[in-house]
Amino acid sequence: MKIFVRVTLSFVIVQYTPLLGFTDWVSFALAVGVYTLSVVLVEPVLRVVSLPLSIVTFGLFRLVIALCSLWLALFLVPGATLTPVLLFGVQLGYFGTMVLTSVLLRLLQRMIAMVF
Repeated sequence: MKIFVRVTLSFVIVQYTPLLGFTDWVSFALAVGVYTLSVVLVEPVLRVVSLPLSIVTFGLFRLVIALCSLWLALFLVPGATLTPVLLFGVQLGYFGTMVLTSVLLRLLQRMIAMVF
């Protein structure tokens, strides 16, 4: 239950940035649910399977696993969109925006976990 609250709060905060957009509250709830399920069920399996690769890359491969979770949520929920963003004068594409959103979601989840 705690992970669901953390993910929901993170999505609420990120929704007010120009990165993620949702057509209605149903798509928002579905995206939070799919992302939570992927974090709880898929990520631990991927971490164990990719442990040697994660060791070689000094843990940076965990970013790829987080990207997979976010991509899965955006792919499965029809009303969720990701808008490419302009950062410091550089237009980030879809992948760059997804990396930025994933890092932002992880940081927000860590900060919320410290509070709850």
